[in-house]
Amino acid sequence: MTLRGNMMIFNREKKTLEKISENKDIIYFVVISIALLIVRLSMFRFWSGDYVQFLRPWYDKISQLGGLSALRKQVGNYAIPYQFFIALCTYIPVKSLYLYKLFSVFFDYLLAFYAAKLAKLIFPKLSFLMVYSAVLALPTVIFNSATWAQADSIYSAFVVIALYELIQRKYLFAFIFWGIAFAFKLQAVFILPLFVLVYVVRKDFSILYFLISLLSFYACNLPGFLYGRSLLAPIKVYLSQAGNYPKLDLNYPNFTVLTAINPTPTTMAEYNMLHSFLLLFALVVIIIGYMFVLQKFENNMGDEKILQLAIWTFWTCIMFMPSMHERYGYVIDVLLVILSAGDRRVFPIAVISIMNSLIAYCYYLFNIPYNQYFASYVIIAAYAIFSFYVVFSSDARVTKIGKKK
Repeated sequence: MTLRGNMMIFNREKKTLEKISENKDIIYFVVISIALLIVRLSMFRFWSGDYVQFLRPWYDKISQLGGLSALRKQVGNYAIPYQFFIALCTYIPVKSLYLYKLFSVFFDYLLAFYAAKLAKLIFPKLSFLMVYSAVLALPTVIFNSATWAQADSIYSAFVVIALYELIQRKYLFAFIFWGIAFAFKLQAVFILPLFVLVYVVRKDFSILYFLISLLSFYACNLPGFLYGRSLLAPIKVYLSQAGNYPKLDLNYPNFTVLTAINPTPTTMAEYNMLHSFLLLFALVVIIIGYMFVLQKFENNMGDEKILQLAIWTFWTCIMFMPSMHERYGYVIDVLLVILSAGDRRVFPIAVISIMNSLIAYCYYLFNIPYNQYFASYVIIAAYAIFSFYVVFSSDARVTKIGKKK
């Protein structure tokens, strides 16, 4: 027993406190992980519109068709690897609502873990636990999986892992993981232009690496092929998704809101024209932005600049392309958390983007109204400021690969 004035502490108690102090990072990691799991579990009973209209009927249909045997045909409009997951779930005696959410929540944690690793890679002085906790606690990340039962954490986790490997020049793994991300969600293609830019700038890997992504993409679809699906089936699923929602605006506040029309027999021609215009305009903006970047950073593009451009490229796609759901800002918000943790100048833009996503989520999930036009103007302004910062301004901190002045 140790005496300190009028205070008294037992030796065993003191050793316990010392042990806690020595392992405080591990303890914090466990505590925050469990605490945020409890937060998620508290929302598991919520039925979202997507679950009622799509996810539950898909599960029931796949179950009626014999579980894995249902892979012989397309059920729903999600990718074949996700249908494979649903088929496996039909053999588990747990409510489909909980299974959907548990699967996505698992990837919440994988996403947060690799987001923190990516942050430490680019900004070594950052706290791993701070970034891990911030990503895991993002309201949109929590709502997407635990409330909505959506699957954006799945492809987003693989996108972040692919970026992590790309920055380390581990190109084999970078392209494998991007292929997996693309196998789960079409929107993973929004990050592909960055891989092309890095190929042009670094000149240290073959263009054949892009075929590795194709191989990993098809490997993820192997369960479907084993049950008789054609090699074109995964592509057909994505092509069908493009025609599912004939609207320019699908609740993500962005540039398309300002031009959005709902097609009718008399306006279909105008809709098709604007649809094509917006797709091409987004592509042109990316090309022009990359041209400016190449003039300033060719042969000496740093790790932070790659992260900035990953955000800008993805953001440009969902800012201008038609039919963007409110969930499509998911990857941007996660990457902005990483960037703003290392560069406080980006923090206000990260807050605007996250709040923009959150109010759109709340509108869909809880029917909380908001002014979409006003939100669109705000997010367009934030995007414009970020574009100037990333594309048109020179940043002395990122002029050498892997080093900052």
